[in-house]
Amino acid sequence: MKKIEELAKKNNYETLLRQLTEEAGELIVAIQKYKRAQDENLEVANIIKRYLDILREIADVQICIEQLIISDDKDKIYIENVKKDKILRQLDRFKRRDENNEWKSKNG
Repeated sequence: MKKIEELAKKNNYETLLRQLTEEAGELIVAIQKYKRAQDENLEVANIIKRYLDILREIADVQICIEQLIISDDKDKIYIENVKKDKILRQLDRFKRRDENNEWKSKNG
């Protein structure tokens, strides 16, 4: 058994949802601090620290999400299908944007 599966079995769904909410909030704060550090032209070391904070928070969010997915196989299948649809939609949007930019550069 993987460690993440072991962890998922020790948590219940509601606890994981609460933890995910907290971790997602911390990720948002870390991103805001990073952007502020960039905007204020802080020292490179400070910007790097803020960036590493983002990566740590991403890891926390990812651990929570993985536990939620492990806890129910039906959820995992549904999430995978939704992800595929969303990825295709985003790729289609980029394609249309690129085609529009191409048209503008030729006719603009």
